[in-house]
Amino acid sequence: MALYELAVFDPSDPVLDPVWRQGVACFGFEAFHVMGLYGPGIWVSDPYGLTGKVQAVNLAWGAEGFDPFVPGG
Repeated sequence: MALYELAVFDPSDPVLDPVWRQGVACFGFEAFHVMGLYGPGIWVSDPYGLTGKVQAVNLAWGAEGFDPFVPGG
């Protein structure tokens, strides 16, 4: 697969760029599934991992995003 991607890679065409394609797929998953627009959200547990539920998550882009107890982190 890697040789095929090298053979067809053309920097002027973003559709053939594998990094661009993967970025579009990951953004679509995050934007529609994780945030709960069209999907259920993600599994969020309590700090001890005893109970949990599926909920939509607003992502934390600041320093609080590195806290493992913040659902959007």
